[in-house]
Amino acid sequence: ASRGYRASCGLALVVAGLWALSPLLWQYHIQAEVFSLNNVFVMLQFLLAQLHHETCTPCARSSANDIDAAKRKGRARTFARLGALAVGLGFSNQHAIVFYSLPIVLTVIINDASSHANVTDASFFMQLVACGLAGLMPYALMPWSASRGNLAQLGSWGDQRTISGLIKHFLRREYGTFRLYSGSDASYTSLFTWVQLYAWNLSENFLVVGPLLVVAGICSVLFTMRQERIGGLVAGSLAFYWI
Repeated sequence: ASRGYRASCGLALVVAGLWALSPLLWQYHIQAEVFSLNNVFVMLQFLLAQLHHETCTPCARSSANDIDAAKRKGRARTFARLGALAVGLGFSNQHAIVFYSLPIVLTVIINDASSHANVTDASFFMQLVACGLAGLMPYALMPWSASRGNLAQLGSWGDQRTISGLIKHFLRREYGTFRLYSGSDASYTSLFTWVQLYAWNLSENFLVVGPLLVVAGICSVLFTMRQERIGGLVAGSLAFYWI
């Protein structure tokens, strides 16, 4: 996001510093936990969305330089394919990533349709579907890996040696399908309560600077959304995640 949002090196350093010093992130990264890899896939999808967006500038739609336009269109296809693969891999790791992936995918499709029209090409659209399915291939390996010794019982939901067990694992039924938290706070249904908890968590992990930067970022996005679409995408994804 820092790459697209006014290409600010200072902003990137501040965000990276707060991120690296977060106690919660360290807790995730020193144990076997899906959320650490989930963070990687979320950031990768945002990066690929920004790289794709950079190919959708007004000059890319100009006929003055057909060679440059063709190169941009080719790069847009490459980033779209990589993005589809990242979505599939992210879904294989933690299916709750859909709350970020869906806004990203819709944004990329809209940008591409208005600039390059790649997604209107049926053959290319099928390539994107194939890339997404390729990202889900770890699920195809589960029946084989689960059949080796007692691996089916080690830290998994459902016995992946059977179709019903694989579906149970895919849907995370024992944890809760699309549930982001299984503790006592999972009973909260009020959006205002969730926002309060999120703000408290931000202040705890990113000091007072975290919530202030979120508010400042949202205000900035509201005034510059037409010029800084990646900022709008980040804010929109966060709002979709909250709701």
